[in-house]
Amino acid sequence: MYIISDLSPSSYTLSFIWYGVKIQGEKETAIEFTVDNIPWVGRKTKFVLVLFPTEGGYLPLLRVEIPPGDAMFHWDRIAYAILQERLHDLLGDGYIVSQI
Repeated sequence: MYIISDLSPSSYTLSFIWYGVKIQGEKETAIEFTVDNIPWVGRKTKFVLVLFPTEGGYLPLLRVEIPPGDAMFHWDRIAYAILQERLHDLLGDGYIVSQI
């Protein structure tokens, strides 16, 4: 997994590209969703799943914007767990996800 970060005075944007899978589908997409209890119980965090175009398909890119004070959490592990557990459900029918 590759991590791209962008730090501004008010927020910290992290983007995670998962090179472990390739996605076949008809079109690029961006799906915004919220996950409960991330990074701790009672908190909700918004994520955006983007299909990053590559030769022969797409790679999943998961983006999250967090307050700078939340940078201490293991966002790489959180992103990996979300992609492993929810990728198929988030994309739905019309996309094929295969291991590389």
